[in-house]
Amino acid sequence: MKSTTPDLGPRVHSLGATLVLTCTKGNVAGSDAFMSYRLVVVDPRTKVWWILNRRYSHFFALRQRLKEIATTGHAALKSVVAAAFPRRRFVFAVDNKSVVDERLRGLPAFTAELARWLPAAESSGAYGPSYLVATFLQLPYRWSAAPAKVPHECAICLDPLGADASLSTACGHTFHETCLVRWFKNETTCPLCRSIALHGSVL
Repeated sequence: MKSTTPDLGPRVHSLGATLVLTCTKGNVAGSDAFMSYRLVVVDPRTKVWWILNRRYSHFFALRQRLKEIATTGHAALKSVVAAAFPRRRFVFAVDNKSVVDERLRGLPAFTAELARWLPAAESSGAYGPSYLVATFLQLPYRWSAAPAKVPHECAICLDPLGADASLSTACGHTFHETCLVRWFKNETTCPLCRSIALHGSVL
């Protein structure tokens, strides 16, 4: 019987995309519309999770910059820029469903690769690229402490927490990872106390 080691690398869940309409002086409302992609990044190695909000153009620009840096001697970046990435498409409607769906499927894999690469880059002294990636990933400015006492059940589904992956919010409430990710598709608050929940601990 084979023994399998669980993958302790980062997990990234897509929460969806939001159409953002902006209005600048002299422009018609919505003329600068864009889609903002929301992801939950869960990193068991650092024991932290957080919500990432970015436009596709930000992902694309970062990837292009990392490609340039990879050619100047940062060979470890080659695996990051080689990761699957949704194709750049020029469409007139920013909320084109097929394009948005393709990006919702592809951006989590690229983000997971960035989060997987970052700790090794920081320890190897690749400070320029690692700062660029850390800034892009919007790492929480402070780590959330795990709750002193972990409850026995998830407050969303009421099932035992057990061996399932669990996340704790910054306010100290604990839930199954799958339950909290599902909650975040519609909310940005803690399911129990309704405080803003943008990051927390991985238990």
